[in-house]
Amino acid sequence: KRNNELVLHYVPENGREDWLVMLYIIHPSGMIIMGRDKDWTQDQRTDFEVIRRKYRHVLEIMTYDDLLRRLKAIRDQFQSLSP
Repeated sequence: KRNNELVLHYVPENGREDWLVMLYIIHPSGMIIMGRDKDWTQDQRTDFEVIRRKYRHVLEIMTYDDLLRRLKAIRDQFQSLSP
């Protein structure tokens, strides 16, 4: 196992080792969706942004409001493409 790599070994139910499958997952990451940001002070927004950037290489941290803004942007892009 190397840095940021997860190796899974799978042997089928028949147990034949010559059918061994190795699956490499490189740079695994996660996502945390938490709370709302509409009532945050500027200090809270700044602190959240610092935390978000600190862990960017491991996971994506966003609020429900961030998620809604992203979904609206995607919807608007699709609507602009339709005739």
